[in-house]
Amino acid sequence: MDSNFLITIYKYIKASMLYWLYLLRGLVVYSLIPSSCAILLLIKDIEKKNDETDDGEEISIKQLFKSHYERYTHLKFPSFIFTNVLLVMFACLYLVNLSEGSWALLISIILIYLIALTLAVLTYTIHFLVKVKEPFMRIIAYSFTASVKNIIISLGLLVVLAVLYYVGTINLVLFIVTFPFIYAYAIKSLLNNVGIPNLPKTE
Repeated sequence: MDSNFLITIYKYIKASMLYWLYLLRGLVVYSLIPSSCAILLLIKDIEKKNDETDDGEEISIKQLFKSHYERYTHLKFPSFIFTNVLLVMFACLYLVNLSEGSWALLISIILIYLIALTLAVLTYTIHFLVKVKEPFMRIIAYSFTASVKNIIISLGLLVVLAVLYYVGTINLVLFIVTFPFIYAYAIKSLLNNVGIPNLPKTE
């Protein structure tokens, strides 16, 4: 097997471990967006060999991740909002599923739709944060618009997340090792050509 391929996989796994480390350092709720942006940029660095000097010497993956993470530490409050909204909706879905009746089914469908929409908007938000420099609220507007406009791509991202969730239910270790870099790679691949939607500028 090609040694370069094995080295790349090793770097991806190391990036995943750094993702969880920094996610836990920020207690998850404060570090979701910074960690996700950092691993997306790191995956791009690895693919473009930006983790190596012109002389071919390797740049520390840990140092690259840290520098990317620190660029987004000001987004702790948005991370807190996204994380808690998702936690509340998942908790509500769990409680509703304990009930019976047509109303419970209807509420479950609504909650699943809202969870899917929130995950899609979060994913597009990570994509746009590393792609453009705009105020965060405009990034959210871009993300919501793009996630609805590019419905097929959004469904593709949700399928990837669903598959990774399923992997987590059957093999937690494999999920921990693969989820961060596969999620980042999915964002890079599926959203690569997704640009900023045309929105009216605010004064």
